[in-house]
Amino acid sequence: MPDLVSILIPVYNAEDWLAETLECALEQTWPNKEIIVVDDGSSDDSLEIARQFEGPNVAVIRQENQGACAARNRALHEAEGDYIQYLDADDLMDRDKIEVQMRSLAEQPSGTVAAARWCRFYEQVGDGPHPPVPDHWEHEDPFDWVVEAQAGRAMMPTLGWLMPRSVIEDAGPWKEDLLINQDGEYFARVLLNAERIAFCPDVNVYYRSGIDTSVSSRRSSAVLRSQYEAAQSIAQHLLAQEDAPRVRQACADAFQRVAYSAYPEAVEVVEKAEEKVERLGGSDAEPRGSSFFRRTGQLVGWKTALWLRHYYWKVRYRE
Repeated sequence: MPDLVSILIPVYNAEDWLAETLECALEQTWPNKEIIVVDDGSSDDSLEIARQFEGPNVAVIRQENQGACAARNRALHEAEGDYIQYLDADDLMDRDKIEVQMRSLAEQPSGTVAAARWCRFYEQVGDGPHPPVPDHWEHEDPFDWVVEAQAGRAMMPTLGWLMPRSVIEDAGPWKEDLLINQDGEYFARVLLNAERIAFCPDVNVYYRSGIDTSVSSRRSSAVLRSQYEAAQSIAQHLLAQEDAPRVRQACADAFQRVAYSAYPEAVEVVEKAEEKVERLGGSDAEPRGSSFFRRTGQLVGWKTALWLRHYYWKVRYRE
């Protein structure tokens, strides 16, 4: 019997997408799989939709609302698989995604994790950009990949990875107090416990964007503080393994991006992030924006430019 793969699906108010995601999981061509759905206190029909799929290989668990990280931790606790596939309730993947990655991992050293190509979509697969990925994966060393991600030059959505359970357990659970970039913080720890990344260029995963109710679309002080805490955790783990100039630069860039995101809503977060940037040796990272915004920042400074942009959208939203 092939190794068991556990597909773990946290759900919160995902009635518009959940059935398609569950069908995607059930259609995976890898023959030995289990699907564990944890409904995190949904107030819509998500639980009822999930229960329509219950069966020998599909378990549905209901819990009070505690957040996506708590739902993933609960699903992992219930899972029996030797390999773990996380799948958010609104995302999709090729039918042979798990099979291709499992066959690749069978040829790799113990402790290897698998990655896939990914693209962003909004309503239908194919309506969003497909980030360019080289045919040859440039970061087989997990440490190098995490450094690139911390610097803002690499990204892999949650469902792109397939991982041995042993690597996950050594990394520890999802941090349930984080409100944003939980996946970046979690997979940094997982990858820093892995031996190698096996990139599988022949399969794709599809990451849904543009959902207004997602946590990443909110800019509360709590979310912005959480963004800082995630960057801080990743930096601590990286620097504990290698306190080198390239690592310090990547971490400084991450904190600089936090400062840009938090200004002007959370000045205390900006100050803490700027202090980290200075301690790490400075950053050349620039805030994202239009060419007009960048020119404005060059003339009046990035804080004034960000404040003007914030004020503009605030006035426009009120209108």
